[in-house]
Formats: sequence, structure tokens, C-alpha cells
Amino acid sequence: MNQVQRQAIERLELFTLYLTPFAIILVSLGLIFGEDSSHLFGILIALLVVTSSFNIGTLFYLKKNPSQMDFVGKLRLGFNYAFNIVFVYLLTPYWTHVWMLFLLTLIPISLLESQKNTILHTVIMSLVLLAVYYEHNLLQGVRLGEFVLYVLFLNMISCVIYKLLDLYRKNSKI
Repeated sequence: MNQVQRQAIERLELFTLYLTPFAIILVSLGLIFGEDSSHLFGILIALLVVTSSFNIGTLFYLKKNPSQMDFVGKLRLGFNYAFNIVFVYLLTPYWTHVWMLFLLTLIPISLLESQKNTILHTVIMSLVLLAVYYEHNLLQGVRLGEFVLYVLFLNMISCVIYKLLDLYRKNSKI
């Protein structure tokens, strides 16, 4: 395993160590405290098992097969993107805090991708959130205000993370 592969796996390990448990807690709290979300219990638990197993399993796979990092990294991004959209779509009417799953996708993107890709993914996540809120008729009253804040925060935090890393790279010449 070369230095670049080792660093990539270390980053992936950190994402898995911190972001996966947060996603599990976020969705679990939605099941516990979400208004009338009990009918989603089985499907959301199954999805949590699938997504958690996939993320942890791919990390172990990459430790043994570091040359597959590019492919598996893109696969993980697409997988998490898709499943986070499903979680957000299913749980938003009962637990609006589930939007934070989009942050868990944007954090690695902001750290690993170009500024253009960071902005592109942030816009996509914002549009998906808009579609979810529209589909569930939540673009009114307090929920409209929440939506505006969530979208602003998604955009702000992804740009701040990207810019901080960019400053670090320039100052340390990496």
C-alpha cells in the first residue's frame, strides 16, 4: 500500500468512524421521536442495517484491497447519496432533522472534491430537499423557514469546509 492509498483509507476510516454512527443515531431518533413514524420502523431499520454494513464492509475491503480505492470510493459516494435521499424522503414528514444526512454526504465531498464539484453537489442536495419538502407539502409556515435555513446551511458549511481545506493546502503546500 502506497502513501496516497494509506491516507485515503485513513480518511475513509474517519468518515466511517464518525459519520456512520451519527447517521444511525439521527435515523433512530427519528423513529423514536418522529410524529407517527412507527409504520416506517421495519423499512428504516432494514435500510440502516444495509447502509451501515455496506459502509463498514467497504472499509474492511479497502484495507485488504487498497488499489480499489477510486472505484469503491465512488461506489460509496453514490450508494450513500442514494440511500440518504431515501431516508430523507421517507422520514422528513415525521422528523425534519433528517436533512442532516445530506451534510454527511457533503462533508466528504467538500474535503475530497474540487470547488466546482462541491458547489454542484450542494445545489443537487438543496434541490432534492426542495423536492422532498414540496412533495410532502411542507413549504409553508414554520417548515418553509426551516427549509430555507437548512439549504443556507448546506451551502455555507460545504463552502467553508472546502475553503478551509484549500487554505490549509496552500499554507502547507500539499
